[in-house]
Amino acid sequence: MSSTQKVHILITGANQGLGFVSAQQLLRQGDNLHIYIAARDPKKGQEALQKLNEQSDKKASNSVELVELDITNDDSIDQITKQVKQLDILVNNAAISGGMEEAKGASAIRKQLQNVYNTNIFGTVALTDALLPLLTTGTHSVKPAIINISSDLGSFGNQNNPDWRHYKIPFAFYPSTKSALNMFTTVYAKKLPDLRIISVNPGYTATNFNGNTGYKTPEEGASAYTHAILNFNGPSDTFVEQGGKTIPW
Repeated sequence: MSSTQKVHILITGANQGLGFVSAQQLLRQGDNLHIYIAARDPKKGQEALQKLNEQSDKKASNSVELVELDITNDDSIDQITKQVKQLDILVNNAAISGGMEEAKGASAIRKQLQNVYNTNIFGTVALTDALLPLLTTGTHSVKPAIINISSDLGSFGNQNNPDWRHYKIPFAFYPSTKSALNMFTTVYAKKLPDLRIISVNPGYTATNFNGNTGYKTPEEGASAYTHAILNFNGPSDTFVEQGGKTIPW
């Protein structure tokens, strides 16, 4: 990468939580980055954009831009392909928990599962497919990458390990979406060998996503994103966490 080329990064769901904190870290640690922060709510997106632009330790070579995006809406996905003209790294961060109290009864179960899968899988995969032409063609400043934000809750290896700290967690709806996302990671990595495609586990982090019950700070959780994004020459087809440590699929 030359000193003048920008690395274009799109982070979904970046107006709050770990996506926002990762954007802060990237603006502080990276060089020659242009970060698209995608937000479903334009007002909240503008507030996040202002905070990022006013960040005192933001490097002068880095820039940030707001794009409006609802990954559960096909028209919104279509619009983003018209707005974003250059892309090197896609960070699929937008997700919902779907509620940790799992529904009972056929109709309620179907509704809850459809809701959480609509964002965490259907929307994520639809957006990725729409943006693939930007990642697979043209000139890139770094090896193009797809960073899927997953969870150790979606690891079959962890779920079958009695020594894992969350071994007895009694719910499956949200974790199963992350297992599915990991499957897309590994299959896409084989299908698209010219791209770096990985899953990232931020760990159980204290954010609004879980009512601030996590044991990691947002800075610690987001550092897993940031390391993965900036590890331009890192491996593909892997599942990593903070510091680049691999964890079982």
